Amino acid sequence: MNTTMWVGTQFRCANEKIVDLGVFESMLAAMAYACGPLTLTDYFTCTTSGIGQQRSVSTPENLVRLWNRKTTVELHLQSSRRMDDGPYASVFFGRSDRPGGEVPPTSGEVTMYRTVSGDEHANFLLGLKRAFVLADGWSGHVHATTEGAFAYGENGFTSMRPWRRWDEDLPEIPLSERGKRSIFDRPPHAEDTNDRVELVRTVRSRVGPRVRGTYWGTLLGPALVEELGGLAGLIRDAPVVVAEPLGTGGAYLQLTPTPEPITTETMQRGLLALERFLQPVLVPTPPYWATRTS
Repeated sequence: MNTTMWVGTQFRCANEKIVDLGVFESMLAAMAYACGPLTLTDYFTCTTSGIGQQRSVSTPENLVRLWNRKTTVELHLQSSRRMDDGPYASVFFGRSDRPGGEVPPTSGEVTMYRTVSGDEHANFLLGLKRAFVLADGWSGHVHATTEGAFAYGENGFTSMRPWRRWDEDLPEIPLSERGKRSIFDRPPHAEDTNDRVELVRTVRSRVGPRVRGTYWGTLLGPALVEELGGLAGLIRDAPVVVAEPLGTGGAYLQLTPTPEPITTETMQRGLLALERFLQPVLVPTPPYWATRTS
């Protein structure tokens, strides 16, 4: 597709890999590559005592030092301070502490959302795959959408409404009246997946060792590949246009050659078929696309 798209991705892994100095510095480089041609210029941290001030990135060494402070819970990097003003990219590294389920209390998350246009998705995917392998990732997803709010919401397990301007949503409402309307008054968006977000949130502690759902792109660690019958069979049988090895024993699956929103006919068919194929390793929620696309 020629339009500018948003892609949102998140993968989880053993926290020990993320906090290793050498691995983390390499992961920073991989995710910076995934942001190209945009540059991550600003950062802030979330610590055990609150959210830090937003600052300009100085050196990778400084970011590594900040990340390895015992009080740092999340490190956020972004290409600008506004996500609604042209091309944008954001990456954050997080330490999770969610006891219960199948995820160890100290697991790590790597999250990113950005705009892509033209062939920018190629470098994005290359950098993402590098980071996933470096971190010994368990599983991950790549959600493609024309609406940035939904990429953000899928990553954050948070229901979101579109960020579009009022004049795009409700042209018949006078400007004087628009400020009085809630964002929840906006008409339904065809790419809204908030119902899935709410569903998966109930089993959030199991995301990682299990796959959270089916998306435009899917990252699978070696353990999940084995559960699906092994790498050779997965690459042969997966109902996708791209099925390739990832690191040692992992795999990457992709539904269409370039990012497409969930509303296209190709994506509708692909998401349903992939959901059936991945059923043995999905989180324990009812099938989503089987009901949405029926």
